[in-house]
Order: sequence, then structure tokens, then C-alpha cells
Amino acid sequence: MTTRRVRLLPSEKEFDVHEHESVLDAALRTGLSLSYNCSNGSCGECRAILIEGELKRCSHYDYVFSEAEKNQGHVLLCSFTAQTDVTIEAATNQGAEDIPIQQIRTTVCKIDRVDKRTIILHLKTPRSQNLRFFAGQHVTLNMGETRIRNKSVASCPCNARFLQFHIHNNPGDEFANYVFNKLKTSDEVIIEGPWGVFTLDDDSTRPIILLAYETGFAPFQSMLEHAIALELGQPIHLYWLVDNPGGHYLGNYIRSWVDALDNFRYIPLTANKKLEDEGLTKEKRIAALSKAGRQIVEDHPDLSGHDIYMCGPNTLTHAAVKLLLDHGLQKDRLFVDAVRRF
Repeated sequence: MTTRRVRLLPSEKEFDVHEHESVLDAALRTGLSLSYNCSNGSCGECRAILIEGELKRCSHYDYVFSEAEKNQGHVLLCSFTAQTDVTIEAATNQGAEDIPIQQIRTTVCKIDRVDKRTIILHLKTPRSQNLRFFAGQHVTLNMGETRIRNKSVASCPCNARFLQFHIHNNPGDEFANYVFNKLKTSDEVIIEGPWGVFTLDDDSTRPIILLAYETGFAPFQSMLEHAIALELGQPIHLYWLVDNPGGHYLGNYIRSWVDALDNFRYIPLTANKKLEDEGLTKEKRIAALSKAGRQIVEDHPDLSGHDIYMCGPNTLTHAAVKLLLDHGLQKDRLFVDAVRRF
């Protein structure tokens, strides 16, 4: 397969474009965040300037360039592929503040019951509007009336038309009850966002430790798929704590990442040894997360050179933070998504 090299200015980021692949698709596939919206040549959001080399149109577009844009060499990255190695002027999004808040009417395309307590909800955006977000961010899911909840996006930003969310069946939770018992494929779900600054620092080369509690694994799925797209080389350790045996609902999928990431290690942890006891108290969960923190410092006695990301309910995450800081972790390298949206 023929590939061409693309260099972006002013970021100096580089990536390969396969034959018949649009420059935009190639950039997203390799984990870069560029401005775009429809990805089908209608909106003009992915406009960029060709500085050097030759591009070839690979798909139809309806966007009409102004005379000034034509004279400046503007092209649509979603509708052109590289015919030679090229240099293009196109700014990359550097942080969450660069991503606009979006409201999109999505459609339920799959409801995947991965175990009796967890559903992976698959939503599809219209062809004319993909969700732009950074791995780790969350959005608001609106299913009407009082059925509104903030949930982390579990899927990779590299495929922003197909979105995944992990839903836990909490007793008495109206939102979860609706998803588990009434929501159907083809139903409409309005999403708004993205929100939050809990995102992967992909410029850091420090070893990464991820600590998730229950469906707090969702943003880490997005981060890890993003890390695979970026081909990050530093060690990554995932510690996933669940309440009961069998609760690691994507354990087999995670193990497949061992082949995709050279320095990836997965450490599943369980708070309770008895499958039949699902009524863990808050105190037991706090104790379990403290134990998870002790497992981390046992595996990594000196945390001064690490980045640590934690995701779990607000009352639980504090249980491990002090222990990690006492073992050398720099406070500014601790990233906590102390969510209240489980």
C-alpha cells in the first residue's frame, strides 16, 4: 500500500496517509486532534492551507471556497489525500479549551449487556456531525424528562461518529433503570459536550499508572485506545478495581492490548471475594481503594517519575491519594476524575 508523509505546521506533527485515505482520516487514526465537524465536505471546518507538495481529491465536497481562500491554497482535509509528501498549515487542538461545546442528536445503534450489572451503550452521530473530544472527557446524555446523566466517553476520539458509554445498574437510579429496561435501538439520545479537563497528557514521556473503580474504567478505555493510535512508548499500568468477582466486564478486550502496546500491564483487583455478596458498604469500598493504592506503591515504591490517573466516585478516590503522594508522586502529575456520575 502506497503511503505519503504529511507534516503539519506550526505544530511540526507528522503522520502517514494511506492511498485513498483522506488527510483528515489519517490524522484522526494516528491520534491527532484537528478542527473538523461533518467530515463529508459540507461544513468547511477542516480547511487548511497546502504549503508544499500535491494533494488529490478523494471524495466529493459541497463547501464553496471564497476567492481569498482559493488564492491562499485552502483545501478540505476530509476530501483530499496526499499524492506526494506534503506540508500543510493546520492548527492542532492543544487542550480541552480548544474543543467547542457541541449538541448532537444521536441514535442508539446497539445496547450491549456485557454482564447483569453493566451495559455498554453504543450511539451513532449523524453523518454530518461527529463529536469532537479528547480521550477522557465526558458528555451529558439526555434521554428526556429527568433522564439526564453525565457519562465519560469510552470510545476513541479517532472514531468520533460511533460513541460508547458504560452504564452501571445502580438500584434506585432512574437513568440506569431506563437504559436497562426501556431504551431501544433507534431511540434518540441528545448529547452535549464535551466537558472536563481529565485528559491524557500525550506529550509526557513519563510512565503512566491508571486506577479505575467499576465503570470508572470508561475514560481509560478511551485513553488506552488513543495511546495505541499515538503509539506511545512509555510503560502503562492499568489497575481496575471492581466490587465482585466477574466484574471486569471487558477483561478479555483489555488483555488484547498487551499485543498492541509494548509496555502495557493489566492488574485486575476485586474488593469482595464472594460473588453472591453485592451489597458492599461505603466503608468496604473505601478500604478496597486504599488497598489498591497499597498495591500500586508495592509495585512502584518510588512514584516521583510517574503520571497517575484515577477515576471513581468522589468519596472513594481520596482513599488512595494521600498514600500515592507520600510515595513521591508529584501533586501536579496526579490527575483525578472524582466523578459524581456513576
